[in-house]
Amino acid sequence: MAKNDKPFALVCGGEVNYLKVAAEVRSAFETLYKVVYLPYVGSCDKPEVLLKWLRDHLKRHGSGPAVAVCFDDVFDEEVLTAYAEAGLLAICRTGSGYGTIRDDLMGQGGNGVGLYTAPGCNKEALAEFCLGTTLNLLHGITKGTQAVEAGLWPGNKHYAAIPTLHDHALLGRSRVLILGAGHSGLATALKLSQHTDVVVYNRKNRKLDPARNAAIRAHNAWLKQAPGGRAGSISRIYEEDLVPALKEAGVVSLHLAWTSELTHWFNWKLMRHMRRAWFINTARGFLVDEADLLRALREGKLLGAHLDVRTKEPSGRDNITRHKLIHCTPHSGWHAGTGEMIGAALLNGVAFFKGEPVENKVIAACSLPRPWAGQ
Repeated sequence: MAKNDKPFALVCGGEVNYLKVAAEVRSAFETLYKVVYLPYVGSCDKPEVLLKWLRDHLKRHGSGPAVAVCFDDVFDEEVLTAYAEAGLLAICRTGSGYGTIRDDLMGQGGNGVGLYTAPGCNKEALAEFCLGTTLNLLHGITKGTQAVEAGLWPGNKHYAAIPTLHDHALLGRSRVLILGAGHSGLATALKLSQHTDVVVYNRKNRKLDPARNAAIRAHNAWLKQAPGGRAGSISRIYEEDLVPALKEAGVVSLHLAWTSELTHWFNWKLMRHMRRAWFINTARGFLVDEADLLRALREGKLLGAHLDVRTKEPSGRDNITRHKLIHCTPHSGWHAGTGEMIGAALLNGVAFFKGEPVENKVIAACSLPRPWAGQ
């Protein structure tokens, strides 16, 4: 590659999703790279599809793309090495999680391609989604719609027996427990605390960074000035306080980042302490023991649940999706934040091009030559 030539950048997901990114971010990226698109190929950007494209591109042009901006993929040493051999230097994931990255690669130096994620970029979209699902569960909106579609109406003798059509309210009456104090957990807490008290569980007693602590303090001060005095507050708890918090919660929302050690973390040992609460999972399906979730529903520990993520995706029709007390959506809580997610990945690509530190979390980094920089 000549020193002044632009390197290629492969953007998975097609031009439609790329154009959701703010124009100034796209402009900064296109100043440095020649952008080519790979259409979205269904359930994640499968390694074999991406590899085939990379190898074909290498044959045609004599060099591979410098970076690939892609959605979820399964990353292990073999896949990353194959990407590097196909000419790829860095992968900028639009995903905020890292459950698809093999544990032993976490934080390690890669032997081929650099790998970066974009945490927190979809936090506002997820927070809005959680607010919507919370209100839907508490007010039985979906169930009410289904009742009307079935020809039922208040006063009909069958109406009162419809699950989740109860008098539940969020405003000052349902304490919300947020499991996880990361980007999406804190954003959801900030959103819901405008309506009720929110408790944020910080796993392993990890201290929040000073900026987040300051944000919570400022937010609580602002809430005290809310008109009508109907707003709540945010408080933090740690491991020793989790069981009491589960007993008091009216809504429990899961926001932990999944790694293999946290598989089925939310199981009967925790669920048995709940007292007729509602449960929401927008994190990862692997965090929840679904058999125990069904037991909690049977035994009245849970009133209902909304699962945006499942252990197996797509899930198909099973005893979870058919359950009258469970709402399921197709991992769509982040969709409204697609532009922000891709934009964050593009900015990682800009930093990589310039040799600057990548602001977002580096999962597998390596020292790579940049031909366009004369290295």
